[in-house]
Amino acid sequence: MIIDPQRFREPAHGEDYEESQRYYTDDAMGDIDDACSDYPSRDLQRLLSEAARLIDIHDDGTSAYYESLDPDVVGTWVLGTSWHKPVSYDAENVGLMRDVLEHYRDVMRRASVYADNTYDDTWRLLNDENWLDTLCFSERQFAINSLRHPGLRRAAQALIERRRFRSRLCKHDSARQAQHSRLTPVDWPELFEPVEPTNDTGTYGRVLYEELPERLQDLIDEQSVLVIRCDSLNESEHSALTHAASKLIFGIDVSGKPATFEVFAGGLLRIPVIANRNLLKEIRSNLTVVYVFADYALVVEYPWRGMTGKARIASAESLEIQAFKNPALVPSTVTNDLLPCRFIVNRVEGLPTGRLDLWADDIPF
Repeated sequence: MIIDPQRFREPAHGEDYEESQRYYTDDAMGDIDDACSDYPSRDLQRLLSEAARLIDIHDDGTSAYYESLDPDVVGTWVLGTSWHKPVSYDAENVGLMRDVLEHYRDVMRRASVYADNTYDDTWRLLNDENWLDTLCFSERQFAINSLRHPGLRRAAQALIERRRFRSRLCKHDSARQAQHSRLTPVDWPELFEPVEPTNDTGTYGRVLYEELPERLQDLIDEQSVLVIRCDSLNESEHSALTHAASKLIFGIDVSGKPATFEVFAGGLLRIPVIANRNLLKEIRSNLTVVYVFADYALVVEYPWRGMTGKARIASAESLEIQAFKNPALVPSTVTNDLLPCRFIVNRVEGLPTGRLDLWADDIPF
């Protein structure tokens, strides 16, 4: 049993993109409904429907997404901590859901390989209307793989069509600009209420999705937003707030110990990775930050993929372990192209702070 990928088609004449997306969603949900019809508990259908919705929303169109697709990540998105410790009522459905997600992952990884690496030339993929006719691979091997992975042909077709459509949309190089919106006090009055000053620098609050104004809920697909209150910024700094690129750098934290940082907004925003691993693990597609100024706010979504986030966190841990054993082994990080740090997130209210035990004070050197 497999959740088939949504069939991708371009909007018909007179049909907007949102209407076309509903076509794929309804179609995919129909497949899930059929697959679950034999089970007495309709909760399984609901869980798989939510999993399919989240997988689709946070698919960034790259093969890395499916290579990193982790059933445990998706299961946690849907069920939270109950995914790993389900109550007896949910235990059977969680087991079935895990089987479905693992099979889906295997099919989509193989389909992504076919979609990425086995066609002749990009221009043929973008212009030839025959989906798999442009691919160069052994039909015999493809037939064997299709028997091993039911739904493979349909999955490969869906990925090719998705990427063909996206390539036609991306006529401008806007990848360096993060999605952002400007908010006024009318949009979110509570955000602009006076706040008691504090000396606790580096500590920032977050607002959960359920507590956000309806207008902002319509804009984001994350579980929470990070709120940063700002003084006035100069023109170059304000422009940098919407830079999309992130970067992993190595430096010294506020306690004087080596640490890895995820850098956003051209260097203005820096997040120690290990101390904030709980925040980073919570992110699905974007780190959503609301910068609050005197009379307006800027909500920015920095791309940070939850599926590949585990690898980035592991890389940060590896760097810090190397620094603990022998600082000379750690490659120096070039930060000349980064703006001076204005906001460093040492702690997020409501989330426990992580640390590597090797930096504990009671460990002898």
